Amino acid sequence: MNDVKQMVETILCKLVGQSLVGAARAADMLTLQLGELRQRQTPLGRTVETGEWALHIQCAWRIGNAQGIYTGRSDYWQPPEAVESDAVIESWNPELGNLRDSRMSAWIAQRQTSPAKVQSVSSDCFAGIRLHFDDGYTLEVFSDSSSDEDWRLIAWDGDEHLVVIGGKPEW
Repeated sequence: MNDVKQMVETILCKLVGQSLVGAARAADMLTLQLGELRQRQTPLGRTVETGEWALHIQCAWRIGNAQGIYTGRSDYWQPPEAVESDAVIESWNPELGNLRDSRMSAWIAQRQTSPAKVQSVSSDCFAGIRLHFDDGYTLEVFSDSSSDEDWRLIAWDGDEHLVVIGGKPEW
C-alpha cells in the first residue's frame, strides 16, 4: 500500500463513527465540524462552538450520492438560484450568496436532528480523501495542486493536526 494513502487513512479512521455537526465557509474554503459539539476559546479570546474535529478544505471537493453531485467547490461561483440575465450575473457577488452556501445549508439542516455519521474513509496516493456517510452521501476531496494547501484535519484537543500541501501530508 502507498505510504501516503496508508498514513492519511490511519489518521482519517479516527473520524469513523463521528457525526457531521456543522459546515461553514471562510472565503471559498469549506470547513466541516465533526464529532460532539463543544465550546472552545479562540486565540482572540472568543468562545465558539465546534466539533471535536475540523476539516478545512481548500482544493476541489464534491458531495454526492448515487443520484449525482449535490454540491461542490465550483458552486461557490454560481448564484444561489437560476438567473436569466447576464446583467444580474455580472453584478452578482458570491460573498453575498451562492449556490454552494444554499445547498450546504440545506444539506446540514436536513440532518439537524439526526446528523450523518462517517461510515468509512479512504485515501489515494495524492492524499485525496473520501468520507462515506451512513445516509448514502460521500464527500470526495481532490488534492489538485503541486504546491498549495489542499486540506487540513484538526483535532481541537490538540492531539492531531494533519496538513496536506501539494498532495503530501505534513504534521
